[in-house]
Amino acid sequence: MKNRLLRLWLVPVLAFVAALGNAYTALAGDDVNALYWNPAGLAQVRKKELGFTHAQWLLGTQYNFAAFSLPVDGAVLGQGDYHGALALGLMGVSVDGVDSRGADRSAQAGVEAGDRAFLLGTGVNHGPSGLNAGLGFKFIESEIAGFTARTFAVDLGLQRKFSLGRAPLRAGFAARNLGPGLKFLDQRDPLPSTLSLGLGGAFNHTINLALDLNYHLGENRISVGGKTPRIAEDGA
Repeated sequence: MKNRLLRLWLVPVLAFVAALGNAYTALAGDDVNALYWNPAGLAQVRKKELGFTHAQWLLGTQYNFAAFSLPVDGAVLGQGDYHGALALGLMGVSVDGVDSRGADRSAQAGVEAGDRAFLLGTGVNHGPSGLNAGLGFKFIESEIAGFTARTFAVDLGLQRKFSLGRAPLRAGFAARNLGPGLKFLDQRDPLPSTLSLGLGGAFNHTINLALDLNYHLGENRISVGGKTPRIAEDGA
């Protein structure tokens, strides 16, 4: 039995990141959603945060993501030059009425399918070097037509700030969904493992640009995106 649902784990958690072409490896940070994109970004979290994303798609497909982050200072870590955060998250995708066929290829009643995962991550910043490092763990459960498979995955991330002239930039690396895959009956399905290199920053103090180079399941893909900050109205 082939589970086709796992690719839905690549759905962007934040809507504006989709507008960036999912180029968020370097820019992820300052909020709890870094748990999904690049755990190194959790090093920039400075306050407790709770985030939630819900998406309702066609054909009865639903996507949910919720996460909580807790900052940790250098005293807790045992090193005054370090600070970071811990984060917990839950995510899930469900589909109602997936088409199915019997052994004779005749149409059968629709079946339900879904993926769920529990996430745990941490990010740490070393102040003097400006380097962020992150580590994340996922426990994944997938179900289709009454069959269930479980596995685990690991996320790794790095980020570093630097400048190019007067332009502040950030470079990032993320390895996501590294794990043994899910086994249904006698067939193992690979996880959507992704290696990403990212670069992002502000140019001319008005335009924020981001670039990601992604390698996913043997495919070479380039994600490019940009955004401009909202211009305040007179008197605002």
